[in-house]
Amino acid sequence: MKKVNSIAIIWEQIEWGGVDSYLNYLLNNRMFEKIKVTIFSNKNNKGLKRFIRSNKNLSLEIIEYNSILNFQFDNQIINKLYYFLKPLFFIYTYYQLKNLLKKKKYDAYLGICGGYGQIRGEMAGALSASSLNIPVVSLVVHHACVFPPPFMNFFLRLINNRISKIISSVIAVSEATKKTLFYKSNLLDNDKVDTIIIHHGISGEKKKINNLKKKTDVIEAGIVSRIEEYKGHRDLIYAINKLPKSYLQKIRFNIIGDGKLEEVETLKHLVKTYDLKNVFFKGYIDKPVTEIISNLDLVLSLTRSFEGFGLSMLESASLGVPIIATDVGAVSEFLEKKYSLIIKPSSPDSIKEKIIEFIDNREKWCDLAKKYQEIIQIKFNEDKMVEQYINHLNQKLNSK
Repeated sequence: MKKVNSIAIIWEQIEWGGVDSYLNYLLNNRMFEKIKVTIFSNKNNKGLKRFIRSNKNLSLEIIEYNSILNFQFDNQIINKLYYFLKPLFFIYTYYQLKNLLKKKKYDAYLGICGGYGQIRGEMAGALSASSLNIPVVSLVVHHACVFPPPFMNFFLRLINNRISKIISSVIAVSEATKKTLFYKSNLLDNDKVDTIIIHHGISGEKKKINNLKKKTDVIEAGIVSRIEEYKGHRDLIYAINKLPKSYLQKIRFNIIGDGKLEEVETLKHLVKTYDLKNVFFKGYIDKPVTEIISNLDLVLSLTRSFEGFGLSMLESASLGVPIIATDVGAVSEFLEKKYSLIIKPSSPDSIKEKIIEFIDNREKWCDLAKKYQEIIQIKFNEDKMVEQYINHLNQKLNSK
């Protein structure tokens, strides 16, 4: 039986996020010690810088390039011109990545997609890999697929149609993500496309970190994510403003992460307007997420629309930290209502009620979180995830 010994990964991204954490769990696992992996990524990928700082796989090769699909301009006219030229830039990216990939022989190609539905470098990379006869060509989709942007529907349908004919498999990180690919893209219209689900996994080595935290009277709560409107930070501030004064004294809220200046300033203005003394903006903290979470008593994930998987929630659960989360996307695939406080999205009143419930019954929810910690570490284990990836790629290699 043949085994995959070399993998090329195309990963285009601008901001940091869950994908860089996922790659660390995947590629730093002992099962990847004998597999040669090369990551090709755009130079302005903030997530890549974060990945490099925590990467321990010394055999991993990283090649950075200038991606013309990931430019950002302040001038709106230039942005619009750039938008309409993207199909041409996609063709250029196809040849750019082909020239990079042909320098070595690879058994498999993985295109790491934070989301899907727009013109992306991982799609161009899949076509390039196929033209170079790389045996296994797969896409890994982490977030929700979106409908094609205006005026790009025809072009994207052509590209997706071609990818569906050459691709070995599409790997979705959740059933929720897989469904969005069916409903919002023609990528899976071809019945021959093998679509599988491989959930994220967490390293058991970090499971004892939370035990080092000393319990204090004041609860340290935190929301750990990029600051964007759909992430629900505003809903949290509205909810905090509704809390009775007696509860405000018992809890501190830490907003951890950065984002667009306009949204950050909006949140700070709300906090100032409501005169909230227990809300603190920590910005981006350059530490492993597990280390940040281990210093919290409660984690909030209040996304309004969709979570492809929610790696920070999985990390929180694996550390035995209680969670309040909105029931969006894949959240119900890994968080059980018996052990977590699950609420409907975009509901400050529900957030307020669950915060009060947690404060009133802190011991109960902490005990439940500890019980769930053991379940999570078995069900969503890093070794299990890596084994599924390697077995899948080997299976595809031997089916050629």
